[in-house]
Amino acid sequence: MATREAGIAVAIIGAVGVILAACISTGTFEAFCPESFCGTGSADTADTADTADTVSPEDNAGRSADRCVQGYVWREAVADDHVCVTPATRDEARRDNELAGSRRSPNGGPFGPDTCVDGYVWREATPTDHVCVTPETRSRTANDNELADTRRVD
Repeated sequence: MATREAGIAVAIIGAVGVILAACISTGTFEAFCPESFCGTGSADTADTADTADTVSPEDNAGRSADRCVQGYVWREAVADDHVCVTPATRDEARRDNELAGSRRSPNGGPFGPDTCVDGYVWREATPTDHVCVTPETRSRTANDNELADTRRVD
């Protein structure tokens, strides 16, 4: 009997480990993390329009709310980027971050190692955001920044 119970315990621990790994990962499993394991501090709990009231870690400390209206999620282009955008725009920011190295000039240039290759410009989600994107993406980013206050829960 002890062997069977030990086997069940190992299976349960393994299942919990899978859930925790999904919570920690940046893959698609984040939307399936139970709040009891992942908490409510992650913007990724708002991957769908039905659950887009994103809660920041500051909410848990009783400070200012930083939540998006339904249909919007944090952009997360850079650390602490809580501008509310559509999920598709957040996905685009993640792709741009992944491709950042291939869009910088390998030999530097007038802006040092942040110099973009021809056809790309800095995204400027924040003043220090030097990820190279298309000019159209930079324009959309500026527009999202301008509309930020209208996309937050009061």
